[in-house]
Amino acid sequence: MLRPRYVYYRWLLVLTPLGGLACGPASPAEDPSNQIHDDQSYEAALRMFCDADRLSSANPEDPLELARRREDYLVEHVKNPDGQYFLTIWRTKGPAERAAMLEKERATAQISACPLVATLRAEEGSE
Repeated sequence: MLRPRYVYYRWLLVLTPLGGLACGPASPAEDPSNQIHDDQSYEAALRMFCDADRLSSANPEDPLELARRREDYLVEHVKNPDGQYFLTIWRTKGPAERAAMLEKERATAQISACPLVATLRAEEGSE
């Protein structure tokens, strides 16, 4: 037995608004740079960059070990996606470009001191 078409249309009218609710707008977007990922903000990731030499417990007298341990530490401890992206780009640059990139981000995040910038500039002068 065939049902009248209005039965099918009635179901369509009931289900369409429910589908619209499921696909409705998300909550208001926040500034992604201020979001905290894995309990780490972008500012915290930048502070970690700035103190990477101290935090990695590397020997400051051995520049090769210092650079290796610094990068290993940052790869393991930077969890914020924006920080990871910055690290990925940062690792492809030389000391002068690294210092400039980190200085720019430090100033934007209003971080007062960044010892790594001075270290990178010193490495630049020794090459």
